[in-house]
Amino acid sequence: LALSCGAWRTYFEVRGRAGEGITHFQPAVDLSAQGRQRQSLAADARSALSRMHYLRGDHQSGLAIAQSGAELAEQCNDRRALYRCLTNAGSCHSAQAQWGAARPYFERALAIGRDDCMAMEIAAALNNLGIIAKNEGRWDEALEHYTQALAIEREHERHAAVVRCLSTLGGMHLSRGDWPAARQCMEEGLRLSERFRIDFFVPVHACG
Repeated sequence: LALSCGAWRTYFEVRGRAGEGITHFQPAVDLSAQGRQRQSLAADARSALSRMHYLRGDHQSGLAIAQSGAELAEQCNDRRALYRCLTNAGSCHSAQAQWGAARPYFERALAIGRDDCMAMEIAAALNNLGIIAKNEGRWDEALEHYTQALAIEREHERHAAVVRCLSTLGGMHLSRGDWPAARQCMEEGLRLSERFRIDFFVPVHACG
């Protein structure tokens, strides 16, 4: 069970079956975490379980599980599991509008991504930090984070991720009253959605 965390995590998330995911991952979390390999598996299971709780809206449980997973990941030096647990912890804080508490988790996640040259992880962390900066009113910093994330996703031709970045960036421009920039983002996102059959993009209709 623990060895297949990644595939099952994706399955439950994409299918919208987080409740089943919690039932699925809990037995792996309850296993003994003695030894480096078991610590790594236990950390990965906690990252998956915390994500399921986050998706269910149970942010306090998700946060506690993510924090315990991060401790295990640090003990066994599993940096990918550590990245995921830090991201989940930050997301649980963000979901409760606890921006100041969320920021250090995303900053650590970004540092891991950069140190290990993990492009997708860097982009995700930058996007998360952009959300924090926007909600704290630091617009220029948010714009910088969003723009960097978009550039990474473009470079790696991750079209669905590009569309998500364009939507986020467009929303920020809209919040600032920059209608031309917002419209440009939304129109490009819509074109990419149609070209690559990405069905979750919804353009902002108030762009003029």
